[in-house]
Amino acid sequence: MLDKQFQPEQARGAQQIQQTEVQGDYSAILAMLNAQKEALKGQMQITNIRIVDALNFLVRPTVTYFFVILYALAKVAMFAIAMRSGLTGWDSIMRIYDHEDRAILSGLLAY
Repeated sequence: MLDKQFQPEQARGAQQIQQTEVQGDYSAILAMLNAQKEALKGQMQITNIRIVDALNFLVRPTVTYFFVILYALAKVAMFAIAMRSGLTGWDSIMRIYDHEDRAILSGLLAY
């Protein structure tokens, strides 16, 4: 009898724990996004000095393009080396890209 009463309470408790975890994750994501928003606001302050404002606005895109181009050149070089070693095109691509490359590329593009 007590087991039958305990089962719904246990399920309800597990559901509340799961809901609390989801709310915590949601709050952490919102806090991170708000912090990023405030950081971007601080970077986009206009000083009314044309050259300083131009350099301020061009830093992020310039750095992002530089690292994307550098990443692409490294992958092209790895592809060329893999092709010279005798692998086919598709095998070369599969060997030089892995799950870490997705994280690196998404980090570069998110910057």
